[in-house]
Amino acid sequence: MKSIRHVLWSLAVVAPLAAAQQPAAQSSPASRELRALFDAAWDRDMREDPIHATYVGDRRFEREWPDSSEAAFKRRHADDAATLEKLRRIDRAALGSEDQLSYDLFQRDYEARVGLYPFKPRLYELRTSEGVHTRSDVAELLPFATAQDYEAWIARLQSLGRHIDQSTEQLQVAIREKRTQPKVIMEQIGRAHV
Repeated sequence: MKSIRHVLWSLAVVAPLAAAQQPAAQSSPASRELRALFDAAWDRDMREDPIHATYVGDRRFEREWPDSSEAAFKRRHADDAATLEKLRRIDRAALGSEDQLSYDLFQRDYEARVGLYPFKPRLYELRTSEGVHTRSDVAELLPFATAQDYEAWIARLQSLGRHIDQSTEQLQVAIREKRTQPKVIMEQIGRAHV
Protein backbone atom coordinates (compact mmCIF):
# COMPACT_ATOMS: atom_id res chain seq x y z
CA MET A 1 0.00 0.00 0.00
CA LYS A 2 2.71 2.44 0.99
CA SER A 3 4.73 1.78 -2.18
CA ILE A 4 1.66 2.36 -4.38
CA ARG A 5 1.03 5.62 -2.56
CA HIS A 6 4.65 6.67 -3.11
CA VAL A 7 4.39 5.89 -6.84
CA LEU A 8 1.18 7.89 -7.17
CA TRP A 9 2.64 10.73 -5.13
CA SER A 10 5.80 10.71 -7.24
CA LEU A 11 3.71 10.90 -10.39
CA ALA A 12 1.71 13.75 -8.94
CA VAL A 13 4.92 15.62 -8.22
CA VAL A 14 6.71 14.81 -11.49
CA ALA A 15 3.77 15.61 -13.76
CA PRO A 16 3.74 19.30 -12.75
CA LEU A 17 7.43 19.51 -13.58
CA ALA A 18 6.69 18.26 -17.08
CA ALA A 19 3.97 20.86 -17.37
CA ALA A 20 6.58 23.56 -16.85
CA GLN A 21 7.23 23.33 -20.59
CA GLN A 22 3.99 25.30 -21.19
CA PRO A 23 4.53 28.78 -19.73
CA ALA A 24 1.03 30.07 -20.56
CA ALA A 25 -0.72 27.33 -18.60
CA GLN A 26 1.81 27.58 -15.82
CA SER A 27 1.14 31.27 -15.28
CA SER A 28 -2.59 30.90 -14.66
CA PRO A 29 -3.76 31.61 -11.10
CA ALA A 30 -5.24 28.10 -10.84
CA SER A 31 -1.93 26.53 -11.90
CA ARG A 32 0.05 28.61 -9.39
CA GLU A 33 -2.42 27.69 -6.65
CA LEU A 34 -2.14 23.99 -7.56
CA ARG A 35 1.67 24.11 -7.51
CA ALA A 36 1.65 25.89 -4.16
CA LEU A 37 -0.62 23.16 -2.79
CA PHE A 38 1.72 20.46 -4.16
CA ASP A 39 4.72 22.17 -2.57
CA ALA A 40 3.00 22.50 0.80
CA ALA A 41 1.81 18.88 0.72
CA TRP A 42 5.28 17.64 -0.24
CA ASP A 43 6.89 19.57 2.61
CA ARG A 44 4.33 18.23 5.07
CA ASP A 45 4.82 14.66 3.87
CA MET A 46 8.59 14.96 4.23
CA ARG A 47 8.24 16.43 7.72
CA GLU A 48 5.71 13.75 8.75
CA ASP A 49 7.77 10.86 7.34
CA PRO A 50 11.46 11.63 7.89
CA ILE A 51 12.40 8.12 6.74
CA HIS A 52 10.79 8.71 3.35
CA ALA A 53 12.42 12.15 3.24
CA THR A 54 15.81 10.51 3.76
CA TYR A 55 14.98 7.91 1.11
CA VAL A 56 14.25 10.58 -1.53
CA GLY A 57 17.31 12.64 -0.57
CA ASP A 58 15.62 15.37 1.48
CA ARG A 59 18.07 15.80 4.34
CA ARG A 60 16.10 18.35 6.38
CA PHE A 61 14.71 15.77 8.80
CA GLU A 62 17.62 13.36 9.25
CA ARG A 63 17.56 13.76 13.02
CA GLU A 64 13.99 12.49 13.35
CA TRP A 65 11.74 9.43 13.15
CA PRO A 66 8.09 9.60 12.16
CA ASP A 67 5.68 10.38 14.97
CA SER A 68 3.66 7.18 15.30
CA SER A 69 1.44 8.35 18.15
CA GLU A 70 -2.32 8.15 17.84
CA ALA A 71 -2.48 11.96 18.09
CA ALA A 72 -0.12 12.27 15.12
CA PHE A 73 -2.25 9.92 13.01
CA LYS A 74 -5.36 11.97 13.84
CA ARG A 75 -3.54 15.22 13.00
CA ARG A 76 -2.29 13.81 9.69
CA HIS A 77 -5.80 12.65 8.80
CA ALA A 78 -7.19 16.12 9.51
CA ASP A 79 -4.38 17.65 7.42
CA ASP A 80 -5.07 15.22 4.57
CA ALA A 81 -8.78 16.11 4.62
CA ALA A 82 -7.93 19.83 4.66
CA THR A 83 -5.50 19.37 1.74
CA LEU A 84 -8.17 17.55 -0.25
CA GLU A 85 -10.62 20.36 0.47
CA LYS A 86 -8.06 22.96 -0.71
CA LEU A 87 -7.58 20.95 -3.89
CA ARG A 88 -11.31 20.87 -4.56
CA ARG A 89 -11.43 24.68 -4.32
CA ILE A 90 -9.04 24.93 -7.28
CA ASP A 91 -10.88 25.27 -10.58
CA ARG A 92 -9.75 22.13 -12.45
CA ALA A 93 -11.22 23.41 -15.72
CA ALA A 94 -8.88 26.43 -15.58
CA LEU A 95 -5.83 24.16 -15.64
CA GLY A 96 -3.86 22.94 -18.65
CA SER A 97 -4.08 19.25 -19.52
CA GLU A 98 -0.84 18.35 -17.71
CA ASP A 99 -1.97 20.14 -14.57
CA GLN A 100 -5.35 18.43 -14.82
CA LEU A 101 -3.58 15.07 -14.83
CA SER A 102 -1.52 16.13 -11.81
CA TYR A 103 -4.69 17.35 -10.12
CA ASP A 104 -6.40 14.00 -10.76
CA LEU A 105 -3.47 11.94 -9.45
CA PHE A 106 -3.14 14.11 -6.38
CA GLN A 107 -6.88 13.93 -5.76
CA ARG A 108 -6.82 10.14 -6.07
CA ASP A 109 -3.97 9.88 -3.56
CA TYR A 110 -5.63 12.14 -1.01
CA GLU A 111 -9.05 10.54 -1.41
CA ALA A 112 -7.39 7.19 -0.72
CA ARG A 113 -5.62 8.57 2.35
CA VAL A 114 -8.83 10.03 3.75
CA GLY A 115 -10.92 7.01 2.78
CA LEU A 116 -8.54 4.46 4.26
CA TYR A 117 -8.12 6.21 7.62
CA PRO A 118 -11.14 4.57 9.33
CA PHE A 119 -9.69 1.14 8.45
CA LYS A 120 -6.47 1.95 10.34
CA PRO A 121 -3.89 0.71 7.82
CA ARG A 122 -1.18 1.90 10.23
CA LEU A 123 -1.98 -1.11 12.40
CA TYR A 124 -0.72 -3.41 9.64
CA GLU A 125 2.62 -1.65 9.17
CA LEU A 126 4.66 -4.65 10.34
CA ARG A 127 5.92 -6.52 7.27
CA THR A 128 9.06 -8.47 6.48
CA SER A 129 10.58 -5.53 4.61
CA GLU A 130 9.15 -2.62 6.58
CA GLY A 131 8.57 -1.83 10.21
CA VAL A 132 10.36 -0.72 13.32
CA HIS A 133 12.56 -3.85 13.09
CA THR A 134 14.12 -2.55 9.84
CA ARG A 135 15.10 0.94 11.03
CA SER A 136 18.81 0.12 10.83
CA ASP A 137 18.34 0.11 7.03
CA VAL A 138 17.93 3.89 7.18
CA ALA A 139 21.66 4.21 7.90
CA GLU A 140 22.38 2.83 4.43
CA LEU A 141 20.70 5.90 2.91
CA LEU A 142 22.96 8.37 4.68
CA PRO A 143 26.30 9.57 3.26
CA PHE A 144 28.25 9.75 6.55
CA ALA A 145 30.66 12.15 4.84
CA THR A 146 30.78 14.90 7.48
CA ALA A 147 30.66 15.27 11.24
CA GLN A 148 27.18 16.75 10.78
CA ASP A 149 26.03 13.50 9.10
CA TYR A 150 27.18 11.50 12.14
CA GLU A 151 25.61 13.98 14.57
CA ALA A 152 22.29 13.71 12.74
CA TRP A 153 22.39 9.90 12.93
CA ILE A 154 23.30 9.97 16.63
CA ALA A 155 20.42 12.37 17.30
CA ARG A 156 18.09 10.05 15.41
CA LEU A 157 19.33 7.04 17.37
CA GLN A 158 18.83 8.88 20.66
CA SER A 159 15.13 9.25 19.87
CA LEU A 160 14.72 5.67 18.63
CA GLY A 161 13.30 4.55 21.98
CA ARG A 162 10.32 6.88 21.62
CA HIS A 163 9.76 5.66 18.07
CA ILE A 164 9.87 2.01 19.18
CA ASP A 165 7.49 2.75 22.07
CA GLN A 166 5.01 4.42 19.69
CA SER A 167 5.25 1.51 17.25
CA THR A 168 4.70 -0.92 20.11
CA GLU A 169 1.61 1.01 21.21
CA GLN A 170 0.21 0.75 17.66
CA LEU A 171 0.87 -3.01 17.66
CA GLN A 172 -0.92 -3.33 21.03
CA VAL A 173 -3.93 -1.49 19.60
CA ALA A 174 -3.84 -3.86 16.63
CA ILE A 175 -3.90 -6.87 18.95
CA ARG A 176 -6.79 -5.45 21.01
CA GLU A 177 -8.77 -4.71 17.84
CA LYS A 178 -7.82 -8.03 16.21
CA ARG A 179 -6.17 -6.26 13.26
CA THR A 180 -3.03 -8.31 13.01
CA GLN A 181 -1.03 -9.75 10.16
CA PRO A 182 -1.57 -13.42 9.30
CA LYS A 183 0.63 -15.87 11.19
CA VAL A 184 2.60 -16.83 8.06
CA ILE A 185 3.75 -13.22 7.56
CA MET A 186 4.78 -12.87 11.19
CA GLU A 187 6.76 -16.10 10.98
CA GLN A 188 8.61 -14.73 7.93
CA ILE A 189 9.44 -11.54 9.83
CA GLY A 190 10.82 -13.61 12.69
CA ARG A 191 13.01 -15.71 10.38
CA ALA A 192 14.20 -12.73 8.35
CA HIS A 193 15.34 -10.68 11.34
CA VAL A 194 16.77 -13.19 13.80
